[in-house]
Amino acid sequence: MGTDIHAWVEAKDKKGKWFTINPRYVDLDDMNQLAPIGEYEIARSYLLFAALANVRNSWSIPFIQENRGLPQNISKETREEFEEFWRDGDSHNCGYVLPEELELYAIKNRHSDHEKIKEAAERIEKFYYELISLSREIVSQRTGKSLNIDDIRIVFWFDN
Repeated sequence: MGTDIHAWVEAKDKKGKWFTINPRYVDLDDMNQLAPIGEYEIARSYLLFAALANVRNSWSIPFIQENRGLPQNISKETREEFEEFWRDGDSHNCGYVLPEELELYAIKNRHSDHEKIKEAAERIEKFYYELISLSREIVSQRTGKSLNIDDIRIVFWFDN
């Protein structure tokens, strides 16, 4: 048994309201065209957890945020999932990160002399590119434009 991450990717619609996008099909012009919502799968990686949230950070590597808490304007679906997990009592360290924070972390740490920091930066960079790919899959059926990467965030928490 170890620590796992539970992550939900949210995006802003044209009116600035956050909604859960992962991993499902969304038509930005018609929010009624939704497939069932599911958790965004992230494999267990203590280096990634350390870099994202200072969780399981036995290497003392730099981290993006530590127990930032949930965003105030969290989507309804993500809040409901969080509350269900939180009731069980095993959840801890909730937070969120923006793609630009992932990108900056990767840029700042990719050439570190410390092998674990460099490896964490590589994992963060891979995660960033996965989000870019996800944003390109979410397309307006009317205009054909995809979701802007800057309109995405990852909300997460951990459990033991």
